[in-house]
Amino acid sequence: MASTISSEEVNYLVLRYLQESGFAHSAFVFGYESGAARSIVEGSQIPSGALLGFLQRGLSYVEIETAAADVLQSSAVSSTADEAGSLADVHRAFFSADRTAREPVMAEQHNPMPAQDPTPTLALTDADALVLAGHASEVFTCSWNPRYSLLATGSGDKTARIWAIPNSLVAVKATPPLVLMHNTADQDTKEHDVTSVDWKPDGSFLASGSYDGIVRIWSQEGRLLHELRAHKGPLFTVKWNPRGDLLASAGVDKVVRIWNALEGKVERELSGHSAPTLDIDWKDDHVLASCSTDKAVCIYDLGNRDNPMCPLREHKDEVNTVRWDPSGTLLASGSDDFTAKIWSFAEKQCLVTLGEHTKEVYLVRWCPDTSKALILATASFDTTVRLWNAVNGACLLLFALHKEPVYSIAFSPSGKFLASGCFDQFVHVFRVEDALLVRSYHGESGIFEINWNPEGNRLAVVFSNGNVTVIDPRGSNP
Repeated sequence: MASTISSEEVNYLVLRYLQESGFAHSAFVFGYESGAARSIVEGSQIPSGALLGFLQRGLSYVEIETAAADVLQSSAVSSTADEAGSLADVHRAFFSADRTAREPVMAEQHNPMPAQDPTPTLALTDADALVLAGHASEVFTCSWNPRYSLLATGSGDKTARIWAIPNSLVAVKATPPLVLMHNTADQDTKEHDVTSVDWKPDGSFLASGSYDGIVRIWSQEGRLLHELRAHKGPLFTVKWNPRGDLLASAGVDKVVRIWNALEGKVERELSGHSAPTLDIDWKDDHVLASCSTDKAVCIYDLGNRDNPMCPLREHKDEVNTVRWDPSGTLLASGSDDFTAKIWSFAEKQCLVTLGEHTKEVYLVRWCPDTSKALILATASFDTTVRLWNAVNGACLLLFALHKEPVYSIAFSPSGKFLASGCFDQFVHVFRVEDALLVRSYHGESGIFEINWNPEGNRLAVVFSNGNVTVIDPRGSNP
């Protein structure tokens, strides 16, 4: 057994710790700069919490040495123990210190309805799931084709894949996927982790973004049509506008680029941020929003050549996510300052601050059903998911069944159900009207993203162990 650990192995453990703790964007940047993302370490053999396990065992050894130093009086032993004991002292000081968490900006406190605990009858079985194996590393993202039963996935193994999903998930074997390679012979030294995939609204083309800063456009049959090169650094997101004639991309280099993707050229470069851009969302064919680690949200109107940008700067920390409501009149954002905010597009100001989370807000999603109320869902690193009345800021429902940071939430197309995926390996599906837990699925590793198909009868789940699973949320007896 090896008695030393290399810097490459340390970097990989730090990368895994960042991913498992919910620091997705920090993990992307660290993996890119340190080279840990292209490590030859076999990630599937590393258990969750490995870094903390190493540190804990190391501290235990240090404390044994320190205790031994109190018994042995030789100068040689004392010298060694003094050096080791300093680390133990730091450890004890750290855990005895009065460490006060940042105070979030809190809205008026409410008493939301909690979700019920899971019961065995709610658990989905293997008969309700189709496991798609093939990726050799973490799968970060997935996207359903809007017209055909095709699922696209993006992974740290330098590939995107297009899977044909059969009508039945029971006792079937999936056909081999189309494998979309993101490295070429002249690019072997660069990073190519695929961080974002998005289908064109008519289902004809797939866009992908990766660590190498290249936006790629693929046909439905997996043929590479264009490589769009302008970004300088990893990409975090690519998204088509509703009409499908423009594609937005953003990442580490701060700039939001608007592409005429079918012609392979840049239409606009939007430089509203002073730090990496983490997320973008289209309101319509000409207006989009972005957010950044610079604590700002920006709204861009591509039809306004004179003053296309409006910055919104009320968040106190990095802004992770932005989403427009179904009507396009309100914009929601979630931040590391523990809050979500709802902004008026017309007034360009914050209307409501949602402040009951106790850790970073990673995602915001709007309920597509607005017939009864305008509802926003938020997912947080405090392990909870909350539903809010977007008009008055009241927290309506609290889902607190997860044990780790919640990476992904998704409403069903009807708006009747909300699914959540977490690094505790669980997917939970709740009924929106009363917080009733209707289904649960336990995977084999942490979950990065979940996504409903357009019909609402399939839920795609992508895992840190490289697997992709498609489940029928209705179960064997819907």
